[in-house]
Amino acid sequence: MLQTWSQDILREPQPKRRKIQLACNKCRNRKTRCDGHRPACIACLERGLAAECSYEHNTHPSQRYTGRGTVIPSHSGASNTAELLSSPTQSTHCTNDFNRVDGLATVAFPREDENLYGESSTIAFVRHVMHEQPPPEHQQYKSPAPEPIRDRDESLAVYPRRQTADDYVSSFWEFVHPVFPILHKASFMSRYKEVWSSEPYKGQHNTDQADEVAFSATLNLTFALGCQFSSLVAANKRVVVADEFYQRSRRIFIYDILDTSSMPVLQMLLLTGVYLQSTRYAERCWNTVGLAIRAAQTLGLHSESPTRRLERQLTREIRRRVWHVCVTLDRLLAMTFGRPAMITRSWDIPIPLLIDDEFLQIDGDGHQPSNIPSRMGLFVYSSKLYDILDKILITFYVEPETSKPISTDDSLQKLLSNVLTFNRQLDGFHNSAPEYLRLPAKVAHSGIHMNSNIQLQAQILNCRFLYTRVILLRPLLLLSA
Repeated sequence: MLQTWSQDILREPQPKRRKIQLACNKCRNRKTRCDGHRPACIACLERGLAAECSYEHNTHPSQRYTGRGTVIPSHSGASNTAELLSSPTQSTHCTNDFNRVDGLATVAFPREDENLYGESSTIAFVRHVMHEQPPPEHQQYKSPAPEPIRDRDESLAVYPRRQTADDYVSSFWEFVHPVFPILHKASFMSRYKEVWSSEPYKGQHNTDQADEVAFSATLNLTFALGCQFSSLVAANKRVVVADEFYQRSRRIFIYDILDTSSMPVLQMLLLTGVYLQSTRYAERCWNTVGLAIRAAQTLGLHSESPTRRLERQLTREIRRRVWHVCVTLDRLLAMTFGRPAMITRSWDIPIPLLIDDEFLQIDGDGHQPSNIPSRMGLFVYSSKLYDILDKILITFYVEPETSKPISTDDSLQKLLSNVLTFNRQLDGFHNSAPEYLRLPAKVAHSGIHMNSNIQLQAQILNCRFLYTRVILLRPLLLLSA
């Protein structure tokens, strides 16, 4: 028995029978196996019926599924596709009807945001064919509301006592927001105050469950970031307390919310990436920022059309800030991990204005008072500095000419020339920065009000400047080693 079993193991497996799409008419009538060979199958050849071997063409067009339940005939033209998508009798609803785009972005319902899908996408082509004709009302699906937080886990809706929470949030605005201005302070604080009120939220934001989930996760992230600078938390306990808030944010956030891109979801992802920078979750930080960049591109933040520039100042500036936070984190992580940046130079979004949150206007244009240094100074000039850093990384690290042994004087001369060119750019950047952001921090005249926050910004910018110069000079250091 053992020998028989071993022989069976060693015996080569029988090849699977090849399936054919269409048998010839003779074999179908005789109900015999057909190999589908053209112009005559083997069975008909063996019977001497090669002349009578024929294949009946399928009268029903083949179909392919788009992945979300809509069936499109494979031979139909663009006009038939448009008719099929707009006809209620020829479309099939899927169980996950909240997904308005299939996996390969070939079918979608019209959206107002023209930047959502570029001209090369199939969706843009279908829209052009359909002349942006909106689908019937029964096809205008909406994403289902996520399960309310309290229904999933009551502990997720529990926050610290008010005094402690206020201190964490205050620390967040003082130490984190100037470095990464992801949120708008007035809008966030208006919603934050409603958390402690028994009245339902009556702000300008949508009050659906998706918004509640995104805000609650964001609030826990502000606690996680702010508590690390709070005097209420002992230094040796800050990491543990921060991780507790982060884990709570993770339990609140469900990936189904990514089916609908929105600014609150994007801001929540960016804050998650900012928090993860200083934790042991290095790869998670890298991947989370990648998700945030994709969400930003989905919202069209990488493209600013002329109509976008005519938007209200508050909306326009928040969009610019969030996009440049994406760029900043992308370049910081690319430098840290030694990997290519995800965002290329195929965007042209102006750097945000040097104006604080409280001076941004919904109607009209606000201005920063001349005697108050903007808390946006660090972020704005860091963005300019990282433009130079990006070029340094591409020249010396992503596409390095120094990867090959430098054996000629010409190669060494080119390396030195590139280093000196970027060094002059860094000197020009340093000279262009306002005096209150230099070390030691100075003021042009006594009318400018200085505070510890501005001095901290000057220290951070100086550290970033020096580290960028170290990255520039490293190839020369390694060459001489």
